[in-house]
Amino acid sequence: MNHTDLVKISEKWLRRSMNCGVVIAELITWASETPDAIGFKNGISILIECKMSRQDFLMDKKKTFRILPETGMGTYRYYICPEGLIKEDDLPPKWGLLYVDDKGKVKKVIGPVKHNKHIFVNIRNMKAEQLLLVSALRRYQNK
Repeated sequence: MNHTDLVKISEKWLRRSMNCGVVIAELITWASETPDAIGFKNGISILIECKMSRQDFLMDKKKTFRILPETGMGTYRYYICPEGLIKEDDLPPKWGLLYVDDKGKVKKVIGPVKHNKHIFVNIRNMKAEQLLLVSALRRYQNK
């Protein structure tokens, strides 16, 4: 399994498990960040950052939109990684964690559930999300 596989698994999870009508992966734009995968539904966004190494996860903490989380995307935010790579105690506040096994099956380790969704809600950079969506639409229209 590699980073590309994790991105594809994330896209599939956003579509099927989270019922996102729009899913975008690794789209480079003028927005503040380039999400590995982000899905949109019912006025919310769900961001997934894919990590294949501990070093990559630790480097992610140094990004501006991690230091100032209100500048980042995602109403809900998750890291996805191979089982055991990231521990619950490693997570920044309001982040969920998804593990992927050798067969590509996703297991939610921690994240919003029916009765405590508010604990995981992030202030998000809606302007950056809008830039991402407009860029995706522009590319789609120009095909």
